[in-house]
Amino acid sequence: MAEELPRLHIVVPVFNESGNLPRLFASFGNLHSQFADRLKTEFILVDDGSTDGTADAARGLTDGLPLTILTHETNLGPGRAFSSAFEHLSNTLTDED
Repeated sequence: MAEELPRLHIVVPVFNESGNLPRLFASFGNLHSQFADRLKTEFILVDDGSTDGTADAARGLTDGLPLTILTHETNLGPGRAFSSAFEHLSNTLTDED
């Protein structure tokens, strides 16, 4: 049985950043390609109550990236955005991870 690659989770909280997403996702793609042979990457984008369609724009840019988009209905601040991401991770990771 082949050994599973170590995991790298990159958490990015965003608020009204729809215009910056293409550049961010290009960076995600570069990182994913650069580490594909050594790490299993997952990108977690937390839309913290954006009113400019950030989450919808992000969904349109995934292009096969291992991406999870979490959304808050209202802006709760960066601390809560990170907490949401860590809660998501704690619910999806197992002891073997």
